[in-house]
Amino acid sequence: MSVVERIKTFWKEKADLKTRMYYVIMVVGAAAILTSLIITIIQGYGAPAIITTAICLVFAVTLLVLSIWLHIEKIGRYIMAYFVNIIFMPLIFFACGGVESGMPVYYLLTLFIIGVLLEGKGRIIAYIICLIVLDTTIALNYLRPDLIVDMEFGKFVEDVFITLIIASATIIVIISMIVHAYDKERHRSEELLERLRDLSIKDELSGLYNRRELFRRLDTIYQNKSGDSIPASKQNCYVAMFDIDDFKKLNDTYGHIFGDQVLATVSAIMRNQMSEDNGELAARYGGEEFVCVLRAPDPEEAYHRVDKIRQEISAYEWKEVPDLIVTISGGITSCEGYEDANLVMHDADSLLYKAKKDGKNKIKGFDHI
Repeated sequence: MSVVERIKTFWKEKADLKTRMYYVIMVVGAAAILTSLIITIIQGYGAPAIITTAICLVFAVTLLVLSIWLHIEKIGRYIMAYFVNIIFMPLIFFACGGVESGMPVYYLLTLFIIGVLLEGKGRIIAYIICLIVLDTTIALNYLRPDLIVDMEFGKFVEDVFITLIIASATIIVIISMIVHAYDKERHRSEELLERLRDLSIKDELSGLYNRRELFRRLDTIYQNKSGDSIPASKQNCYVAMFDIDDFKKLNDTYGHIFGDQVLATVSAIMRNQMSEDNGELAARYGGEEFVCVLRAPDPEEAYHRVDKIRQEISAYEWKEVPDLIVTISGGITSCEGYEDANLVMHDADSLLYKAKKDGKNKIKGFDHI
């Protein structure tokens, strides 16, 4: 396994956001300290600054290696927060120019990191302790300026410039990770909510709406409710009820798995003939029974659309059983003239029963146009 693959595997194992940010901060921090050490040596900031920065680098790299090796990320977060803010920041502060350097920016950055990595009481305690320590160093800078290693103006400008670059890069990386994690989590939540919504209103096997959602939509029509996907009007609205002919025999002959495939295929054909944008829907009423709510300018058009579904199903070729012909029977009626969803469903069911009795593979309704 290559180094890149090892890193990818390691990263996938660290799914927790705080753990990932911890490692990013450790890597970015170690790189920043190394950069500071190189610049400190090149610019000749003095032995105290070089030694202090080198110790910080050794500490950061050691903690990073131990965290990876021993999986001590949770403890590592606290070790880093306390050691950096209580020990290393004050040491670097006194060795690298105090307030007349880029150290105040680093102070703010380390406090920001505490807020990102720690949580609960541990975060509050760390803030209190670290603020006391950092404020004390600033106070000593004012009361005992002799404790601070002076920095020339040119080096001061360079130090502030480099500090701003390092701090900005670190903040950008951390915030980008947080925003990315938030967007990803929000997307997952939206997908989950959509999935839960589908489970509550749709039949899992067929993918059609379930019986409860069917009646809710019909009630929308008969109670003249607005704001639903189905227009709140009975005008030009029709209900068709279907049943797969001899489905029990089909199940007994070819098995329930193939029977489920037939249900799914018949459902797909019905669904493809409905326009949800126009307020239409196909629902699984129960077992091998289905209901379609459709809109058409006149009964003739509604009947022909329903009969087209019947014809498409009977013409479907089943690869598993080439000689098999699956048929449906149905009944269709208009929503107009009824004041209750149950009544229109009752009459559609009665027409379906007549189609069954009259030889199956037929659609009854509107005097059998």
